[in-house]
Amino acid sequence: MVREKAEELTEEGKRRYKIFELKTKVQKEISELGGRVYDLSSKTKNPMLDRKVKTIVARIKKFETQITKREGKARTSSKK
Repeated sequence: MVREKAEELTEEGKRRYKIFELKTKVQKEISELGGRVYDLSSKTKNPMLDRKVKTIVARIKKFETQITKREGKARTSSKK
């Protein structure tokens, strides 16, 4: 019984760490995006048309999807 509980807590800790890691990556990407958009704002009319900006936005969306999926798993397992 104790071993099972320890395994559950270990898995929960791993999930929480992965979520934290993904959120950190999102913050890094948002910072990079902000710098890129600011730099382009004086050069182009619409910085959102820039290929690098689109790439960064796509990475952010991918990370956010992973976070949502992992947070959903965490909620499901905590209801047990």
